[in-house]
Amino acid sequence: HLIWLRAPLPPIRDSVTISGASQPGFDGRPLINLHDAAHAGVVLDFQGEGADGSVIEALRISGFVGVGLRLNDVDGVRIENVDLSDAPGNYGQTAIQVLNGSDGVRVARVDVSGVTQGVVVRESADPRIEASAFRDVESEGIYLADVGPLAVGAVRGNRFDGSATAVRLA
Repeated sequence: HLIWLRAPLPPIRDSVTISGASQPGFDGRPLINLHDAAHAGVVLDFQGEGADGSVIEALRISGFVGVGLRLNDVDGVRIENVDLSDAPGNYGQTAIQVLNGSDGVRVARVDVSGVTQGVVVRESADPRIEASAFRDVESEGIYLADVGPLAVGAVRGNRFDGSATAVRLA
């Protein structure tokens, strides 16, 4: 089921659950596809404490040339079973950004293959990135900058095939 976004969505400032798992015929693979139509912005932009605890699951985000999913000062978000993969060619894509005090974010079973950067975490604590696929990522699969604390096992079970850099710490 394709949802063609004709214009950028407004920022999300309240806690929400976006789940494609209730879609009839759901078999574990996302059936709902938010297609951005190359707006060069952010497809799903979560901002501020009001969006703490949001859940994004069983969803596909495609066609973006900017950022697929951004968390800015949003704590305790769970991103699970989300497909942000793209065929190489839409350059400048970042699949997921976790920024500015977005603490305790969990990213699990996410596919960010074919993008420029996979998961970028900056100035946020206690991220978990688990069991995700990073195939043919042009730059970094996972980029962690000014992250702390980082628990043992916080980045585990991920697959990196053909990516320029698997994990970069700065």
